[in-house]
Amino acid sequence: MTLFFNELGCTGRWTTGEIDGKAFVKGNPNVSKAVEDMKRAHKVKLTRDGRVTPPMDPLEYGHICAYYEHFIFEQDHVSPRIFSQFAAMMTATFLLMRFDEVTKI
Repeated sequence: MTLFFNELGCTGRWTTGEIDGKAFVKGNPNVSKAVEDMKRAHKVKLTRDGRVTPPMDPLEYGHICAYYEHFIFEQDHVSPRIFSQFAAMMTATFLLMRFDEVTKI
């Protein structure tokens, strides 16, 4: 829906109002405070219920370092699952960084 409204030229924050008795709307309805609040409340509820982990940005090295220090550093036994997750995070990060270097996005 966001792409649909963007193609119609409805970009930016959604606002509605009235000027001289005429109603107006501006922006993209998917970019509104109500939608942001609903998504945030939904994620908080899922996290509180223990159904998902809080999201994190995969490009932040601090998260990868914290993962390494908590699960791998100075551990005598590291499960293959944890090691695979760490390797996947590192690989994905480096691939994304290289893609950014090449495309200059």
